[in-house]
Amino acid sequence: LLPLYLIIGSISGILMAKIVRLFNEDDYETIMDALPKELRLFAKYLWLKLDFPLPSSKKDA
Repeated sequence: LLPLYLIIGSISGILMAKIVRLFNEDDYETIMDALPKELRLFAKYLWLKLDFPLPSSKKDA
């Protein structure tokens, strides 16, 4: 049951982050700087797919 709990918890956490607008444009750079290089591409993919706000300099790229 643990994998099920992890999946449900992750989905509900992401939904709540979108509903309460937890992330803003400045958080993108902070999160990317905090992650190891190996995870940055995956994090960028998730950030774009979840439609979190991008900084204006990243919207054009």
